[in-house]
Amino acid sequence: MQTAFKIIIISVIIAIASYGVGLLLKGSGGQTGGDSKTTVSGSGILYSEDKGDNWTQRANVTSGQNISKYNITEIVIHPVDTNIIFAGTDSGGLYRSKDASSNWEAVSDKNNILLPRSMVRAIAFDRENSKRLFIAVFQDLKGRVLRSEDQGESFEEMYFTSKDKIGVNDVILSPSNKNQVFIGTDDGLILESS
Repeated sequence: MQTAFKIIIISVIIAIASYGVGLLLKGSGGQTGGDSKTTVSGSGILYSEDKGDNWTQRANVTSGQNISKYNITEIVIHPVDTNIIFAGTDSGGLYRSKDASSNWEAVSDKNNILLPRSMVRAIAFDRENSKRLFIAVFQDLKGRVLRSEDQGESFEEMYFTSKDKIGVNDVILSPSNKNQVFIGTDDGLILESS
């Protein structure tokens, strides 16, 4: 599962690079990539402006814990405003940057539905309504799908697993039907919204 996840992240990075946007990647400190020209400095969220030859850490946090102390599980760039980026973590909830990753803030849900210590497994923007996003989280021993209609200012719960310790691993919006949402769970289910 981890290998498949890494392949997906690499695919996203390649897609971003092809559009000339700065690259984002979860890395680990003090490593050099396979190419001797590639240098990596820091951990957490890393940024490159030279197609991945050099990476710099982007861990400045205006609110919340230092983002570099968490494993980054997902990075999603806003479909309209590329300065807005969301990053999910393994145990520190959801983070947002409004300045193309220079500064990060912990997302604080006005409704207290999204917990600060959640594991965020997936983030999906609605391409037709760029204020709407869905996240797959694991919190309070259950997998959940949360929806925000205001770019992460507040969330409502759309689904939770019926059994404890079963997570929701992914959330995907159908490209052909804006009302159709798919989720995948730890117990092998693929569910479709009705």
